[in-house]
Amino acid sequence: MADEQLRVLIIEDSEDDTLLLLRELRRGGYVPVFERVQTAEKMRSTLFKNQWDIIISDYTLPNFNGLAALNILRESGLDLPFIIVSGNIGEDIAVGAMKAGAHDYILKGNLTRLVPAVEREIRESALHRERRLTEGKLRESEERYKSLFDHSIDGILLASPEGSILAANPEACRILGMTEGEILSVGREVLVDITDPRTQAFFEKISRTGRAHGEITCIRKDGTRLPCELSSALFIDKDGNTRISVIMRDITERKETEKKIFRLNRLYSVLSKVSEAIVRIGEPERLFEQVCRIAVDDGLFKMAWIGLVDHEKHTVTPVVSYGDDRGYLNNIKIYAADVPEGRGPTGRAVFEGITSICSDMENDPRMLPWRDKALDNGFRSSAAFPLYAGNTVIGAFTIYSGDPQFFTDEETGLLVSLANDISFAMDSINNRRRRMEAEAEAMHASRLATIGELAAGVAHEINNPVNGIINYAQLLVDKLAGGSREHDIAKRIIKEGDRISYIVRSLLSFSRQRKEGKKEVHLEEILSESLALTGTHMRKDGIMLEMDIPSNLPRIFANPLQLQQVILNIISNARYALNQKYPSSNELKKFMIKAIKTTIDDMPYVRIEFTDHGTGIPAAIVGKVLNPFFSTKPEGQGTGLGLSISHGIISDHGGRLSIESVEGEFTKVITTVPTSNFENMMTQQK
Repeated sequence: MADEQLRVLIIEDSEDDTLLLLRELRRGGYVPVFERVQTAEKMRSTLFKNQWDIIISDYTLPNFNGLAALNILRESGLDLPFIIVSGNIGEDIAVGAMKAGAHDYILKGNLTRLVPAVEREIRESALHRERRLTEGKLRESEERYKSLFDHSIDGILLASPEGSILAANPEACRILGMTEGEILSVGREVLVDITDPRTQAFFEKISRTGRAHGEITCIRKDGTRLPCELSSALFIDKDGNTRISVIMRDITERKETEKKIFRLNRLYSVLSKVSEAIVRIGEPERLFEQVCRIAVDDGLFKMAWIGLVDHEKHTVTPVVSYGDDRGYLNNIKIYAADVPEGRGPTGRAVFEGITSICSDMENDPRMLPWRDKALDNGFRSSAAFPLYAGNTVIGAFTIYSGDPQFFTDEETGLLVSLANDISFAMDSINNRRRRMEAEAEAMHASRLATIGELAAGVAHEINNPVNGIINYAQLLVDKLAGGSREHDIAKRIIKEGDRISYIVRSLLSFSRQRKEGKKEVHLEEILSESLALTGTHMRKDGIMLEMDIPSNLPRIFANPLQLQQVILNIISNARYALNQKYPSSNELKKFMIKAIKTTIDDMPYVRIEFTDHGTGIPAAIVGKVLNPFFSTKPEGQGTGLGLSISHGIISDHGGRLSIESVEGEFTKVITTVPTSNFENMMTQQK
């Protein structure tokens, strides 16, 4: 793309992040002309200072936010693309922002999507402007047709109450395809479709009220029918005769424009909903299913399907379809090759990597292998769009309409954008999968290294040099220019140093060589702080919380942070089990916390029970879950250290941790922690 000026209003409080955005836009071939604002007042004063092409906004600013910026843009009446670029935004917030009017959202850590998103929104903004222009022309056209009789813009007839035509202007003659003499020689029943119920209602209204306005079907001399808008009124001429004036307007063009706008609006809806699906869905087959469903339900196509190509066999196999196919795809043969079964729209799309359209399936010779089944299903036109993974065609998205000549240039352009969005989503899914696989391998290697190398004594020796590395790297970050390669490397050093420190802390905790101070604390306070950290996630997951904590519960003698670590680990495991069993809301999706006073060997304790009715733990492994590095979660989703560290913490407190579970029914984690009286009694005994 040649360098193209882009007038962009940036809503961002970070100058460094602004520079990163501008660098990405320049890399994409744009020459940005920009202004950065970070308050509502500055945005309002800046909106009309330039003819902006697009607005790029952070989601959260110190005294402003993306949703407020959206409201200001909406209040201004300007129609500008609005893209949110944020460092950390949840899926629910992203979907909410797009419902509020944002056109896209992009993570700051993945700016590779920025330029394609800008290009798409600039393109769609142009289409919006074209649509408004079309609607404006339509209104202008209608206003012109309301001109007075002497301008002869509308067809005008003069008739008697009995239905005889007394006069016709040139426009009426043109509309009806007759000379004035021919019109005068026939009655009104010849000029209109009397079988249309609207016609009789129109004439009755004239007789009853003296005025009528409406749409009826007129008939031309050659027998063709056309929609016309008629306005009639009774009047008395200078001779005292009752006459009817009829102003008629051929609204064929308006109807076609309305139909075109309706179809374009349908496609805009499809694009919007597919974009939402791409944000929400990370599995290819589920995404394909949703795309086909949206194309049929919102785009009103007869059928949509996605097929993948086997490059070795040169075949295209349907993987997902939706709509009224009546077995159309059963045993269908489509090849990615220059053979009869490969010359239809889908075959050409995957073989040549181009958009392929069949506007008349009944008469197009390329459709011969599938014509009879297609016509039986009511298909009259179809279009296929190649799907890419990188630069390789992996399949095609094919849709069918019940109307011939359905796919205009505007609609085809929007559908090409849709196919590009699907391809982009596939690339993102594949990249995410490769990243997860790489992370899983790294985690596996880390476990082996932990077991073989990092003992507790070594962990102590690592702490000081790692802290030194982090501090030196921080000095480099403070001195180096933001956005430079050296700056990024220094930040990665800090990040990796922090990760090493976290591993060291986990090893020290596991080996129980860090002796933290304990004090008298209220269990309710620790639970409250723990739930404050996890409550939002639990509510988002649809997990109901039930607590039974007596008000007279004695204080316990514990290290608050360590006990909070235990509680957070138990809650995390319960959330995972409940979400596995109940992916959506369910009345049984509950997490219960109960605490009671108890005695063990005549000593006072507080017993805390954490119960969930999730997937449970198989009996064969329930005795192993407290072992170091043993995890019930899939590879890459747990380290196997959480419960073993929790067990060590509770043991260090002089308490106990045990687990009761029945697979498929429940899991109960029971902890007992000494009360403050316990510590006093022990001190007295000593």
